[in-house]
Formats: sequence, C-alpha cells, structure tokens
Amino acid sequence: MRALLRKAKEKQTDRSLPRESPATSAEAPSAHDEEHHVEPICINEEATQSAEGGDAGVFTAPISSIRVVNDWIDRNTESVLVRNVARGEGRAVKLTGRSTQAYGGTVTSDGLADQEALPQWLQALSDRLVAQGVYPPSHTPNHVLINDYISPESGIFPHKDGAAYWPRVSILSLSSSAVMDFHRPRSGMSTSGECGDRPSTETVVCRVFLPPRSLLIFDGAAYTDYLHGICAVAADVIDESVLNTDPHTHGTSVARSESGRISLTIRHVPPATAKAHQLDG
Repeated sequence: MRALLRKAKEKQTDRSLPRESPATSAEAPSAHDEEHHVEPICINEEATQSAEGGDAGVFTAPISSIRVVNDWIDRNTESVLVRNVARGEGRAVKLTGRSTQAYGGTVTSDGLADQEALPQWLQALSDRLVAQGVYPPSHTPNHVLINDYISPESGIFPHKDGAAYWPRVSILSLSSSAVMDFHRPRSGMSTSGECGDRPSTETVVCRVFLPPRSLLIFDGAAYTDYLHGICAVAADVIDESVLNTDPHTHGTSVARSESGRISLTIRHVPPATAKAHQLDG
C-alpha cells in the first residue's frame, strides 16, 4: 500500500495539449477519430493489470461486489486518454465543479436513445472489459460518461446511477487519485449527484481509494441499494474506513493533483425499446 500511496503522490499526467504525436497503434484511425483529431489507443497488456477472474482487487467489505484493479492501464494510455478528453471540450457540458462529456447516445428514463458508435479510443476500453469478463458480450459497454473535475477540491454528491443502466459500472480514474464513499440513503439526501444535503460521515458505510489508472467495478447491492460520491477536499485522509489500504498508512493523507481528476464511467445502457434491469451474465 505504501507503493500505492507513493504512486498517487508522483507528478501527475500533463493535461496540456502537446504537438501532435504519431499514432500509438498500427490500426488506422476511423473517419470519426480523424474528424475530431484524436489519438487511437493500443493497451499494453503486459504492462497493466487484468480485471479478469480470480479475487484480484476484491476485499472484504460491508457492501459486496466492489473491486479496485490498480494500474488497469499504463501511463502512455493514460496520457493519450487525457489528451483526447481535452480535445472533446467542444461537446462538454459545464456543471458545478466539473464538466461532462457523453459518448454513445442519450440516456433517457427508458434507456439509450440516439445511439452512436463509441470512438476507437473508448471502444478499445469497452472491448477490453468484455475480453476480461467484466461484461458479457450481450451487454458490451456502449456508453461512456467523462467527468473532468476542475480542481482538487471538486467532488460529486452521493448519488445512484439509476435504472436506465444495466446494473454494473466500471470507473477508470485518470490524472489524480480520490477516495470514493459509499453511503446509506437517508431522508433528504440527493440521489442525482447535483443537489441536496451535503454528504455526512454518519451515512458512510465504506470507502475505497482510487489511484490514477485504477479501475473501480461495482454492482449488486453496492449499485442498487447504496449511494456513491466523492468529497470536495484537496487531500483524502486514509484511515481504517478506506478498505483497500494497509494499516500502516492509516492516519496519512494523499493530496489530489492540482489539475484535477478525470473519470471515465463505462456502462451498458439497454436500448430505449428493450430495457434490461437484471444481471444475466
């Protein structure tokens, strides 16, 4: 765990836009990618961790079905993803403390409408999740929501993702670490992530540390019965409530990057005409 905290404190990914670099994959960019001047990605499987099989990333928790896979992508892939997010600013929606970009279509209460293909740099992540068994082929991730937090102090109120999505979520962290809290719902607490009472430590059931390049996966009760959110703080305190930490690190804190954290929330959304709410694979 000391190594984990040390990695989180290292110099964060440069989020400025450098001069164009050669493509990192032999695969030719699609017309969609060329139109938006993005870089294709090619994940180095030997330099990364897999979410496939076994108990890797699983820990004993008050809530079942929570996993954190460290170094799910390598640093080069992280850099390409960060640059591609910056190039998508034209489609960003500004919210309090963050901006969002949505790819794959429009999520409605009835499911996914106006569906569009994911660009290559996001489809590659979706394909890898299927190849590693995180999603069955019948529920290949088809929607990605990018949250670009504008400062270290930016967070998101506790919320549920809702019934429009297939009830499993994968969240890839870029550029900075953060701690995610899982809350018991209580009267007056927001479920949208945008408003309502400020999060209270009294409702926190468990917490997980998300270093850069890590993949958080959760479903089951963690998805359907609890809220998840990130406190608006510049540094996260590590204590016994943070499940995936070593006792020797308790009482320390990990500063977030000055440039802010980026998260890619990768999910499957059933078509609006054929919603599915139960895990079947």
